[in-house]
Amino acid sequence: MKKDIKKNKKQNNNIGLAIRVGIFILVTFIALGAITYGAFITTDTQSDTNKMTSGCFSTTFTEGNSINLTNAYAMTNAQGLATTPYHFTLKNTCTIKVKYTVLLNVKDNSFNDSYVRASLDGTTSKLLSSYTKNTNTSYVENGYTNSYILLTGTLAQNATLTTDLRLWIDEAVTYENVEGSSWQGQIKIENVATN
Repeated sequence: MKKDIKKNKKQNNNIGLAIRVGIFILVTFIALGAITYGAFITTDTQSDTNKMTSGCFSTTFTEGNSINLTNAYAMTNAQGLATTPYHFTLKNTCTIKVKYTVLLNVKDNSFNDSYVRASLDGTTSKLLSSYTKNTNTSYVENGYTNSYILLTGTLAQNATLTTDLRLWIDEAVTYENVEGSSWQGQIKIENVATN
């Protein structure tokens, strides 16, 4: 029995020795790997700082009286083009170019947009519903449903956009189509700085 105890003790010592040697070898490999990695990797840092300078970004919006057609009726293009327009001006007052989008947002419960004719140049017109629909809902306030893109473009430094918007009921619309109802819209201009 004493021989078995000595034998077990010797085996336990051999196992402990093997574990210590294994740990020593593992630590040696890790240390050599770290030293080798450090010897072959260098880090360089720039001597100057990076700089970005933003130009000024600002626009002004000037508007005239709104379009208000009381007791409106269907008009020919000639009559509609002779109405008083909603006059507005957008000016880029800074150094950065501005990309603009002129939207016409339609108030909830307005009569059908295909009954409304619009002109931006005072010489031609088209139905409001034939303009491109604006799908970016962040540009449409609560209480407004449809939104149309009337104009897009870019304004250089100190450039100005002046527009006269005329709206009227198209001549093909019957009295029954719009009887007792109204149509309301709001111009909204979104500006984004561009290069």
